Order: sequence, then C-alpha cells, then structure tokens
Amino acid sequence: MKKQAIQFYEVDPEEFKKEILEGVEKLLAEFSKQFTPKEPEVWLSRKDVSDLLGISLPTCHEWGKLGILKPYKIGTRVRHRQSDIEETLLNSNRSARDRR
Repeated sequence: MKKQAIQFYEVDPEEFKKEILEGVEKLLAEFSKQFTPKEPEVWLSRKDVSDLLGISLPTCHEWGKLGILKPYKIGTRVRHRQSDIEETLLNSNRSARDRR
C-alpha cells in the first residue's frame, strides 16, 4: 500500500486542526438532534390491560384470541406491550373514522 502525502500551503496547522474539530462538532450536534434514545418497553398484565381499556378479564382474553390484542406468553404469565395497546387504540380510531 502506497502512502500519499498531502501538503497544504499557507495553512497554519493549529487553524487546520480547529477547522476539522469545528466540522466534527457541527456534525455531532446535528446527529444528536435526530437521535432519540429508545425508551424501555413497558409490559402490562391482563389485569392492567383490562383496567386501562375498561373491559373485563374474559373480554381481554377473547380479544387476544381474536387478534385484536397481541398477547405474549412469558412462562405461565400473559403480558401485553403497552406500545401494542396504544397502536391498537390508534388503529381502531382510524378504522371507526373510515367507516363513517
């Protein structure tokens, strides 16, 4: 592999270094504006879901069977992701508006 040398004329090394650092800082600032840290997932029990939606436990179980809710079985426990519940609510609202 052949090394190539780049020469700059009439450029102060400290000024060149400063320009590079400013460019990197600018790019990092733009990146940090776009980056949002991922929040940890919140898991809800069937009781939590039934309380949140105002439905009975059998209805919660039936909605899981019908595919309205997306249950996850973890060992002997059934859990629902809060984000799935929120998405279901938003989508049901949209479909209700579409039927009008």
